Amino acid sequence: MGSKFFLAAAITVLACAGGANAFLSTAPSPQLGSWNKKSTSSTHRHANGREGTRGATCQLNSMVESLFGVKRSAQYHEERALHHEERLAYHRAELAKLRGERSADIQKQRATAGSGSWEARAMQKARNEARPLSICFVDLSNTCRSPAAAAILRSRVAALGLTADFEVRSRSTGAGVRDWFKDEMRTSIETVSYDPRMLSHASKRGLSAAFPSLRASAPISRDDLTADIIVCMDQSNEREVLAAANHWGVKGVDGRTRLLTTYCRSGTRTTDIPDPYYGAQGSGQGGKVFDKVLDLIEDGCKGLVRDLCPDSA
Repeated sequence: MGSKFFLAAAITVLACAGGANAFLSTAPSPQLGSWNKKSTSSTHRHANGREGTRGATCQLNSMVESLFGVKRSAQYHEERALHHEERLAYHRAELAKLRGERSADIQKQRATAGSGSWEARAMQKARNEARPLSICFVDLSNTCRSPAAAAILRSRVAALGLTADFEVRSRSTGAGVRDWFKDEMRTSIETVSYDPRMLSHASKRGLSAAFPSLRASAPISRDDLTADIIVCMDQSNEREVLAAANHWGVKGVDGRTRLLTTYCRSGTRTTDIPDPYYGAQGSGQGGKVFDKVLDLIEDGCKGLVRDLCPDSA
């Protein structure tokens, strides 16, 4: 602050000096007696001196103003950067807390699953009632992840000779249509067939036969919410399922809804099965996305069967 006052005072002194010089250069000369007696050469000399002083003063003023302006601008941006860094740290901490809580829930469900689990009890209940256990896999559009999960589960239970014990289906949460569960919005939901890229990668694993042929995607219905187990691919699907249940007044859905990653046993820390829809074609980086998704789904389905049928898996 002191340096600013010093520079400002210096500018004032220079400006006054420049004004004084300008005044003296235009005052009558005692040697000549009057203004009219000044020579032409003297007039030009004084005029040039006056303009030079004014130019130097203006240039100094401009330099100092520019210097102060840069300092003010830098200070402003430093303050704003500090503010945003503090906000970023706060939101990162909140996000980590939320993710930690969700991860803790998943780990708790994984710890309680396995032996005398809820899944095993649901399986036994269905057998006691002489009916197949109904499982509904759910994702956003019912073209990639959920039909692949249904196909993998069918394949696994078939290998165990338990096909008759299961009724497996897959559904969507409206393919991105807002309030898809409302009657007036159902007609806005696009129905398409399976993603050919998922079919291609699944066929390499011998899963083609487990995909029903010529089938269009379908949103989850009120009846689908009565399934014994509703398995969602990600947390967004889970929220949509619970919103639909609330809208339709179907009770107990939250107690029967699980994330597929709950059953993963390979050590994955993710809570969601990522959507591979925007993966590229072929066997490059985009193709690897489908393979990684199928790896996660297979891991989850293997764990699910083990929890449902611990004596058979």
